[in-house]
Amino acid sequence: MLDFVMKLFGHENINKIKIPEGYKMPRIDKMKCKASFYAATGEFQDKIIINNKNILLDGYITYKICQWVGLKYVKVLKIDVDPEIYKHSYRGYRLKNREKI
Repeated sequence: MLDFVMKLFGHENINKIKIPEGYKMPRIDKMKCKASFYAATGEFQDKIIINNKNILLDGYITYKICQWVGLKYVKVLKIDVDPEIYKHSYRGYRLKNREKI
């Protein structure tokens, strides 16, 4: 019942988020930076993005921080997209915008 109520408010049970195969631990410096931000502010730098099947699309470091601090529920952004489509679209967007810098 609690899972249902939390979903109404945009939260997901952290144990129900599925991590795709092939995810690797991010760079230590990146993880330290985001963990320090969370420790200082109590807020996350990035959102956790999942699809309708609870597959993680983005926000793996935030997900790991939630696990480390023992959160049972986390605020998520849920979108209806295939993980491969998201990955290719996101990479294309990042590359396109990086060129402008």
